[in-house]
Amino acid sequence: MDADSFAGCNTSGDGPRTVEDLLEGAAASLSGEQGGSIDRALSGLHEARKILAHRDEAAKFAMDGGAVLACSRALRAACKQAGRGVACAHVLLEMIESVARSGHSVRRALQSNPFYATFHDALLRVACWEGTGCDELVDAATGVISTVSSALPVGASEPLAFPLGRPGASPTICVEEGDFVQASSVASETDGGTGYRVWESGGILVRWLGSHPEFVRGFTVLELGSGSGVGGIAALALGAAHCVLTDANAAARALSMTNLQRNSVTDRARVLHLDWLSEDFGGAEVSELESFRRVIGADIVYCQEHGTCARTPFLL
Repeated sequence: MDADSFAGCNTSGDGPRTVEDLLEGAAASLSGEQGGSIDRALSGLHEARKILAHRDEAAKFAMDGGAVLACSRALRAACKQAGRGVACAHVLLEMIESVARSGHSVRRALQSNPFYATFHDALLRVACWEGTGCDELVDAATGVISTVSSALPVGASEPLAFPLGRPGASPTICVEEGDFVQASSVASETDGGTGYRVWESGGILVRWLGSHPEFVRGFTVLELGSGSGVGGIAALALGAAHCVLTDANAAARALSMTNLQRNSVTDRARVLHLDWLSEDFGGAEVSELESFRRVIGADIVYCQEHGTCARTPFLL
């Protein structure tokens, strides 16, 4: 998508400017380049936020690599500032929240953006911001990450593609999700049907494995809380000798098997029941597990009782 498709008008009278221009200008001002100031950065950010309040402009932003990269730069520059840099970060977060809430197709486009990993890393920097009066900002950043992580449609969807490296220049795995709404109504209190969806952390795990294939290549791998199986499938596609995908939920295990078949890697994989919240880890199947050189998992400790999973690899 051509960045010139973004049309905005700044308040300085310089004529139309793109969202990318406004964000790059804000990043430069926050960095103190060319005599920039916080006031100038805030002005540009407010203008960009107004433009992106329109759904069609939000959709263009989500698909434009230059604009998303400029947003990442502005976020990182704000993180280096004290005091009023917090105000700039708040405006950026409000803008991103508005884009993410524009619709499922917009959020999916954002996740498919070639610079999405850089963008997400910048969001995490804000979520980890330390300093006096930053608690509200950190909470806001966490909320934005949650909104973006909910980018996938509620309910069953078309298969999701995950490149194992640079898009267009590396192999891709495909997984499908289950019906999250139906699953949530019948799942246990500790499960909640969350394993039926590919959450943002699953995509991060896939990208990390794609950047570090040597971590799994030739090794036996155990995936905890496999859900859709995206992590284990990525490990197998990257050369793992064998992978056992485990989950406490029977329907999630069936989904893992479906996705293993979709990616033609069932010959080096097994799907077993493992519940780290139970005393015996779910029964007889655990005794079938072999020794593992690598253990992977994504978004598996999102409530306090899940912390017991940390003992699982040591007790199997």
